[in-house]
Amino acid sequence: MDTDDLHYLEIHELARLLAARKLSPVELTQDMLRRIERLDPALKSYACVTHELALAQARRAEQMIGNRQILSQLHGVPIAVKDLCYTEGIVTAAGMPLHRDFIPTFDATVVRYSVRVNGLTGLAVTKLDVLDTFAEIPVGTEYDLDGSQCHEMPAEVRALERVRPKYETLPGWRKPTGGARRLADLPPEARAYLDRLQDLAGAPIRYVSVGTRRDQIIEV
Repeated sequence: MDTDDLHYLEIHELARLLAARKLSPVELTQDMLRRIERLDPALKSYACVTHELALAQARRAEQMIGNRQILSQLHGVPIAVKDLCYTEGIVTAAGMPLHRDFIPTFDATVVRYSVRVNGLTGLAVTKLDVLDTFAEIPVGTEYDLDGSQCHEMPAEVRALERVRPKYETLPGWRKPTGGARRLADLPPEARAYLDRLQDLAGAPIRYVSVGTRRDQIIEV
């Protein structure tokens, strides 16, 4: 398919093309990445572009759509997440130099929303080994919105600008996890951390990575 004008299509039109397999998630993602690369140096719209992650997710979506495992009406459509939304493992600076190196570990509120909206049946927790030296690990469980508790991610951008995350602190394990090959090999505190994440998210954890190599992925 000619991808020159994909960025002008409505999102529901893209979804129909993907579901009918007239367009692949990989083609769509590559086109969007090329457009970002070409225009964003002048527009400066994106704080962080995760090329490899986007393509890996697109390949996975393409495989699932090919097997008729369509999780939602927008399965395979690439998205951009506002820099105000905590995203695990990705720099989330909220446009402030003070937070330019801040990488959230987990935001249960956003993940719960993703599970519900996208029909996720399992989660993959990456870079668990990055937390090996932490004495305590904060986990975002909800938001404070103008003094009220907010258990869901607000749909309005103006509300998102006002929310403040509320954290639950879990104990760290202070032990290396890179050698773990089974869930039972992880320290008890690490297993408790994973249990808490899936309880908060409302979806089971299927994979846990403890390093950069393929043999460092634990299938739960």
